[in-house]
Amino acid sequence: MPPGESVTTQTQVLSPRRHSTYVAPPTRQYVPLGFTGLRIPGKGDQSIGRPALIGRGTELAQLQGAAASLGVGRGSAIAVEGVAGVGKSLLLDALAFECRGAGVRVFRGAALPLEQGIALAALSSCMGGRFTERALAALGRGQGASGQVTDRIAGTVAASVRRTAGGGPVAILLDDAQWADAQSLDVLTAMAAAGAPLLVVVATRQHLRGPHWTGIRLGRLDEGSVAQLARATAGAPVPPARLAPAEGIARYVIALAAEADEPDGLPPELLAALLRELDPLPDHTRDLLEVMAVLGPTAALDELATALRITTPEVLNAADEAITHGVLHHHGDELAFRHRLLHRALLLALPATVRTALRLQIDSTRNTRSWERHG
Repeated sequence: MPPGESVTTQTQVLSPRRHSTYVAPPTRQYVPLGFTGLRIPGKGDQSIGRPALIGRGTELAQLQGAAASLGVGRGSAIAVEGVAGVGKSLLLDALAFECRGAGVRVFRGAALPLEQGIALAALSSCMGGRFTERALAALGRGQGASGQVTDRIAGTVAASVRRTAGGGPVAILLDDAQWADAQSLDVLTAMAAAGAPLLVVVATRQHLRGPHWTGIRLGRLDEGSVAQLARATAGAPVPPARLAPAEGIARYVIALAAEADEPDGLPPELLAALLRELDPLPDHTRDLLEVMAVLGPTAALDELATALRITTPEVLNAADEAITHGVLHHHGDELAFRHRLLHRALLLALPATVRTALRLQIDSTRNTRSWERHG
């Protein structure tokens, strides 16, 4: 080692995405992992592609009521909130089907993590790029107060939407709004506040605050709904023990039921989907998650600080993005994976040699700290 060069800990250079031995087989693809267009056998009208919903009747009825209000000139803004995989996108699928059947023009899009810093990117994904140069120029010039600029853009977009829809009712549906740029959310809020016959519905992992937004919180499916969803997916009853790791998350229930005969590990498509949830996280956060995966589904802050050789505030700083994206949960002096399958996927993705190296590093650091404290 060159003079003056410090020792780099294993956790600073490892990441499941960078060092995983897992490669998804290209020939095996399961539609259920992509909620948009999900079809459950035997449920709904397959001939016209109606999405099936299990255990979400109350929430769908609330959205249908909001869509019906468009007929009497009342608009609304609704945020469908819940953790990753709980079924937010599928609920938007069902709403889009209902809206089109009722003659409501639907604009549908999704926000992307890499576009958070691009003004109006999320809204543009819904509108298919239907922005006039005048609207974008107004944002770039920033003429007047920011609220005035937002209102002008909202008015321009609303006018474009009305022209496209022939003056009829309109629904704008935005998926993954936790990654939406601030300007898109501001414009959507301004459009909803204008009182026009416009329904704005966003799906988000975060709580969306604001006086003009109504929240619908999607919780985990109950046991009965889990069993029904699994049976509809597999075409036969699935043992509850097989479904237990899903913990009521619809996406995981579907993936586990689709490969109910697999005795160990995780279905490859589910493993890939779980690891993709970590893609937006920075390297230092993924390093923290690796150490947590070795320690267990729950870890104390001081133990993580010792293992990573950093301070407790630095641990919380590294965990911040994972908490925001719903990967970790912070409670008291502990951090925990929000879903045990994420913990399991990380362990499976790490090569055995990396797991062993991390375990040795953690044990060595613990022993060093204990010696320093007690002499």
